[in-house]
Amino acid sequence: MAQRNRFESTTFQENSGISGIKGLSGKGRVVTDDSSELGQHDRKDHIEKNHMDMCKFFGASDPEYDRVAGEINRHILRLRQGTDERGASE
Repeated sequence: MAQRNRFESTTFQENSGISGIKGLSGKGRVVTDDSSELGQHDRKDHIEKNHMDMCKFFGASDPEYDRVAGEINRHILRLRQGTDERGASE
């Protein structure tokens, strides 16, 4: 039962820091890895961008776009399979 209803998420963490902003520590990252984690069922991955650019992609050929799109598709597939196994969505 707990496995069936388990919440699962993916968080992406900035891997490049921002320079020139007073008060930033930890490689110039705006959000630390610990602060961006959601819990034990959270998949964590780093984006090779800074905090301001981590949601800006050059297009579908951007490797970071591909990484995020892959995780979104993985979650969609997982949810669809769960729906099919139960016969109806909850």
